[in-house]
Amino acid sequence: MNLNRMLHRGKYDVKDEHKKADDAVKSTWLKFVGITQEFTGWDRILAYGLIVWTFGWLAVFIIGAIINYMVKPISLDWWSGFWKFWLWLYICVSIITMFWFVAGGVPDLRFLFARLRTLKRDDRDDGSIVGHHLAAEEDTIVAQADTAEEEKNQTK
Repeated sequence: MNLNRMLHRGKYDVKDEHKKADDAVKSTWLKFVGITQEFTGWDRILAYGLIVWTFGWLAVFIIGAIINYMVKPISLDWWSGFWKFWLWLYICVSIITMFWFVAGGVPDLRFLFARLRTLKRDDRDDGSIVGHHLAAEEDTIVAQADTAEEEKNQTK
């Protein structure tokens, strides 16, 4: 079973079937956090914002802990007020994010179902493997090459 052939990779690649991403990221830091050339402008803004948000709150916590242990102990009232603020802030941001995801997800779901209604299906494509190739590829050049290769191997 030739997995590369079955998945149309490498020399078996079907033209325009696979979109290859240009992962030539200029910065090691960007590569580390996973920001690639595929990111749109808004994707980058959101990714940077999320990184700043996360590390900003980490810095606030670390600075608060350093002040508490090295400078002056912070009162329990102040800490409880801080955590109450933090919790309400996260609840509000989560609610906004939920509406944002719903607003973006509903049109995408409509598009998905519209495409599924009009999609041309190949009933042979059930994932079955026949003679080292997908059953749906029975009448393709790949299948013919597999058959010729099998016959060649059997005559040896």
